[in-house]
This record gives sequence, C-alpha cells and structure tokens, in this order.
Amino acid sequence: MGKAIILSRVSTLKQDLQQQTEEVIRFAAGEGYLEKDITLIEDKESAVKLDEEHRLGLIELKQKILDYPGMYDCVFAYEISRIGRRAEVNYAVRNFLKENRVQLIILKPYIKLFDKEFKIEETANMTFAIFNALAEGLS
Repeated sequence: MGKAIILSRVSTLKQDLQQQTEEVIRFAAGEGYLEKDITLIEDKESAVKLDEEHRLGLIELKQKILDYPGMYDCVFAYEISRIGRRAEVNYAVRNFLKENRVQLIILKPYIKLFDKEFKIEETANMTFAIFNALAEGLS
C-alpha cells in the first residue's frame, strides 16, 4: 500500500476543518493507511468563487501526485463538494486521478470511483454524477 492524500476543505476562514479532517483520517486508517502515510491538505477557500487552477488545495494535490509518481495511490475527501462545487472541476480532478492511477474515495455518500484496472465503476459513476449535480445546485 502506498500513501494517501486527504483533501479537507471549507468555504470560509471562519469555518472549522477539524471534525471533517478527523473523520476522514479515521476512515483512511480503517482502509489500512497509517498516519505516517497520510498527507493532509487543508483548504479554506470557496469552491464556487475560484476556478480549479486558482484553488490552492487542488494545486497542491496535483503537484504532490506529479512530483512523486506512484507514491500516492488514493485521495480521500469527506464529500464531493469538498473537491469542488462545480461538476466541471470535479470531473477534471477525476480525470487527472485516473490518468495518474490514483483512487478517489468519497466518504459521504461512499464512493470508491475506480476498479483495479482504473475503469470507473458504473454505480460509482452514477453516484458521482448525481452528487456533482447536487453540489453544483447548492452553490
């Protein structure tokens, strides 16, 4: 097992990341990742106001994966909206992770996006699409 990245995000500086981050860390530990094998990216910025290329958390996520090919095998996020509120951003991140063979696991609702050959599971794909639409609708 390689290393995992946890992407934790809230939309404003006043919001607290602690509960979200702790829950995702516990889940990743249950999946077999040791604390020393988890890289934490915490982000306090709006996913609606900023484009993907300006979101510091997503920039850091991509840079770590590109700088250390093969090191990271999974990205965890609390829910899809923590990646982004716009479907185009979430699909771009999904495609980036697929190209780099990094699994994406969302806790709420549970989605494990890729199978062992890095094909997108049909049920996961439908759930991903539905919750993308909901995240975008709530923005």
